Amino acid sequence: MARLGFIHEKLDIKILILFILRRLPGEVEPETLCELCQCDGGIDYFDYSDCLSDLIETGHIKETPTGYTITDKGAKNAEAVESSLPYSVRMKALKLLAPVEERLRRAAMITARTLRMFYFLLSISAIS
Repeated sequence: MARLGFIHEKLDIKILILFILRRLPGEVEPETLCELCQCDGGIDYFDYSDCLSDLIETGHIKETPTGYTITDKGAKNAEAVESSLPYSVRMKALKLLAPVEERLRRAAMITARTLRMFYFLLSISAIS
């Protein structure tokens, strides 16, 4: 059965994964990253998994127990090659990224605000 979509090669899948991660402000859950990478009909889960593993092994992506983030090496390489992705795929990915990006930004703000409050309370208790 022929694949739909514009992305069929593993290199293109890797570039798409890096393109997506480069635009996210923080760590993304594995399920969310997989969903975002499905923006093009030509990507199946097994190719996606292989490419993700390769990117982790080469140091382009950092894996944590709760998700994935892009490394400096990955961001630098992604910036150099992401224009090779078809324009329609980039636009679909950006459209899907917007709500996830907003959610991650809000979570980061809440975490930062909570930490500031914690340190403030610690400093007050140290003074007392």
